[in-house]
Amino acid sequence: MTRQVVIRIEEGSFELGFRVSLKFSEDGQTIDEEFNLQLPPNPDFPRVYDQWKDIHNKLGLEIRAIDIPDAQATNCSNLDDCKKAAQTLENNAKNWFSKLEFEAIAGKIIRILKDGTPNKSVRVIIDTSNDYLCKLSWDSWDLFQRQGFFPQAEFALLSKYDRPKQPWQKPIRILAIFGSN
Repeated sequence: MTRQVVIRIEEGSFELGFRVSLKFSEDGQTIDEEFNLQLPPNPDFPRVYDQWKDIHNKLGLEIRAIDIPDAQATNCSNLDDCKKAAQTLENNAKNWFSKLEFEAIAGKIIRILKDGTPNKSVRVIIDTSNDYLCKLSWDSWDLFQRQGFFPQAEFALLSKYDRPKQPWQKPIRILAIFGSN
């Protein structure tokens, strides 16, 4: 018996918050739905994420591009800056996850999925088209560490796939086939 909840994060922004709906299912059958929920605003997240990403990307380029002789002193401030930016990003996400709106959503998830059977597997699926929300560290949400939540809970991010608009029209030509027989 597998239960899952799809957290669909719909329109909105980090400045105003996001609309959320929850869809609960068990073995492919919908058992409950919740609409008109709201995620709180977090206007700093895109800026904090972009700062961390820039510092992280520059760190990798500098390490690969420069060969430092053993006797030369090195400056570790870039690595320290990257660690500070990562810590700032993590703190920003954890502060956002600790808001009352997230508490309400977590409470609904636990209330609907909890039925006294502790060994069921549960999937928590995030469905969003916002790039920043896709990059957010959802596993740091305390929903997964809560007392009484399912120890077998899995987190997943729903990805969108658009099929190519037109199939390949030109015939495919095979140049050579190599093999041992």
